[in-house]
Order: sequence, then structure tokens, then C-alpha cells
Amino acid sequence: MTAERSGDEESRWSQRQGGERSEEDRVAAASEFDVERSQGAPAFDDAELEELIAEAGGGGEEDEEDEEDYYNEEPDELDEEGVPFDDYAFIEKICKEGYYTEEEARELVLERRHWPEWSYLRLDEEERIAGKRALVTGGAGFIGSHVAELLLERGYRVLVVDDLSSGRIENVPDGAMFEKMNLVDDVRAFQLAYHFCPDYVFHLAAQASVTVSVQSPFMDFFPNVVGTFNVLEGARSRNSRFVFASTGGALYGEDAPLPTNEDFPPDPLSPYGIGKLCCEIYTTHWARLYECPNTVLRLANVYGPRQNPHGEAGVVAIFSQALRNGEAPRIYGDGEQTRDYIHVRDVAAAFVAAAERPSPGVYNVGTGVQTSVNRLWELLQGVSGRSVTAQHMPPRMGELRRSALDATRMREAFGWEPKVGLEEGLAETYAYYTGGLPSAGR
Repeated sequence: MTAERSGDEESRWSQRQGGERSEEDRVAAASEFDVERSQGAPAFDDAELEELIAEAGGGGEEDEEDEEDYYNEEPDELDEEGVPFDDYAFIEKICKEGYYTEEEARELVLERRHWPEWSYLRLDEEERIAGKRALVTGGAGFIGSHVAELLLERGYRVLVVDDLSSGRIENVPDGAMFEKMNLVDDVRAFQLAYHFCPDYVFHLAAQASVTVSVQSPFMDFFPNVVGTFNVLEGARSRNSRFVFASTGGALYGEDAPLPTNEDFPPDPLSPYGIGKLCCEIYTTHWARLYECPNTVLRLANVYGPRQNPHGEAGVVAIFSQALRNGEAPRIYGDGEQTRDYIHVRDVAAAFVAAAERPSPGVYNVGTGVQTSVNRLWELLQGVSGRSVTAQHMPPRMGELRRSALDATRMREAFGWEPKVGLEEGLAETYAYYTGGLPSAGR
């Protein structure tokens, strides 16, 4: 019996089938859809999975053999209950740490056998340990995809973890492995880090909207605070270097001197900023308590290619799309509020520098230069060659009036410097949204 898909699921399924795709890609798309279904409903049985693969254009003798190998492990690899002997160490670990009872841990491992065959956790031990390893959460998103891309360029084996709630699978760079996972699911996140044995964990997955955090603090707390804690614990299980993406713009408050350095006491105005501060405390305290090499990066307002133009957090992306479409963008308040805009390539370089030259602590990542929203709109009109009158709206709750970050500590500790000027970066970003630049990969 074929599982029925809801309207939203059918839409996502159809989107994945668009364009020319290889047989391997179509089979992978079917497997990816199976993961989505298994998170909200019982996993497909063998017959249903075969039907899905057939729908996606897969099948054939080779595919049947692969599926048979996937669902039928060699008997001598499993105990009498079907638990792989290789997972005994993991079971012992999470039981010792007090995460789950032995029975619950064994059930988790049994469930893992039904994850799709391309899942990272199904790689053999030799494949798992080869090369420098980096786990990037939120790696299908805006900043995370650029971090993953740079790591691949530097020769890392990269595992991207993303629930695709806001990230896009096409942002995952070619050459990176991928796991679709909700990080609030603590044991699966812990298991992933335990088995991957990453040298570095870059945690960028987050709910990024200040407005959403004000309107629904629960929707901010669970992905941002609980999700971060779970990934942090996974990193600790392997003593991985943990680099956390925090915020500078939503953390320091209205009374901070500009540009603001890391010694100024945080005074967040929104649940989003409060959650990020909470995660910073966990990250830095874990570094002291467990001697973990953890680093916090407080980011200024990041912009560049692949930013979502449909949210609130990417004003450059929103303005670029408005200019492309000849539409009037909304500017909240008088437009004289300022931000420190930094290009995503400079931010990616900061993450890699913080991991490769470990110096635990908290560091600002910004340019130190304030730019008003009105000035930003003027610059974008200049690079686009278009002129559109913006629409002014009432100011939004929880937003700072002015912000700029002093990154002196980052420069001194890691030799990092921002290299992309604002006008150059805006021109590149506008070209991306008008079709002048390619996306990352898949």
C-alpha cells in the first residue's frame, strides 16, 4: 500500500523532481522523502520504499541489490535482538551519561537501521575516520553553507546537518555529506556526533527572527537553546572543537558604546537575544567545566548570496529582491537605525580561523562601521541602477536603534580581517538575486 502524501508534502516532493536529474539523484530524493515521513509517521516498509523509488525513476537490479543489503545486515554483525555490535559502545556511553535507559538506547539503535542508505551513520568505520572532519549544523542555510563550502575547499570531510525548515538542499555544497535532522531530538543529535567523531563542530542552526521570538518565545527557545545544548553535548562526547554562532546585533542593548567590544555587559531586548546569551553561557561554561575547546562568535549583520529574501533578518536580500522586481521595500521606523554589515565570506573565514587556531572565549565578528538602513537602500539602488521609493512602516518591537561591533580581539587572536567592502559586497549580492551568480551545489 502506497503511503499518501499531504498537499505540502506533495509540493515538496514535486519541487525535488523538477529539472534533469540522474538516476542516483532521483533515488536519493526518494530516500530523503522517506526520512521526512518517518519523522511524523511510521517509517515505510520495504514494499512502500520500493514504490517510492519506482515513482522517483529508480529501480533495476542494482538498486534492488542495494536495498537488500541495506535492510538485511550480515547476521554476524547483529546480536539476537538485531542491535549492531559496533553500537554497544554508544549504548554504554549514553546510559552512563544518564541520557537514556539501556532499553531505550537499544530501541534508538534499532530505529537507526531504518535510516536511508545514504545516511552518514551507515558509513563503515574506515570511511568515518578518514581525514579532518567537520560537522556543520545549519549547513543548508545562508551562513552555514558558506562555512561548509570553505571547509571543503580546505580539504575537510564535511557533514551538514539541517532540518530544512528554512535551509535549502541546493545550498549544501557538492562534496558534503548531509543528514536531515531536527536538533531538538537530543539522542539522535548526540548519536550523530558520537559516530561521526568530528574534529570540529560549527553550530549555526537557529531560528533567526527577532520578531518570531517576540511573538512566540517557545518557537525560539526550543530550536535555539535546546538544540544548541544537544549539539554541545554531542561535541563534548568527542572533545570536538565547538564554535557557536551567536549574535552581536541583538545582544548588547541600547546603552552600549559604539563600536561595542566583548567586555560590555550584554543586555538583550528580545527572547532571541536572551536565548543566544543563554547558549553562550553554556558554551563558555562547558569549556571551563569539561575543558572543551569552545569558542563563541558574536556576529554583526551578515549579508551576501543565499540569504533568504522572504524573512526579516536579511535586509540586503529583501531590498535586492524588491529592486529586481521593481517593488517598494518596507523600512521600519525612520530608517536611521544603524547596523554593522559584514559579508558572509568574511564570516565563514572567521569560523574556520576560530577552529584552526583555537583560543576559547567570546569574539565579535564585524567591521566596526555603522550604516543606516536608508543609506543601505541608497547604495543598493546605486549598484542596481534602479530607483524605487521605499515604504516606511512603524518600528518593530525588540529591535536596537544602533549597532556596530569592535572586532579587535578577533583580529589579534586569529589574524582575521574583513576583506569585502560594503559596496563590493552589495554589488555581488544584487547580482546573485538577479541571476548573475550560481548557488552552492546540489
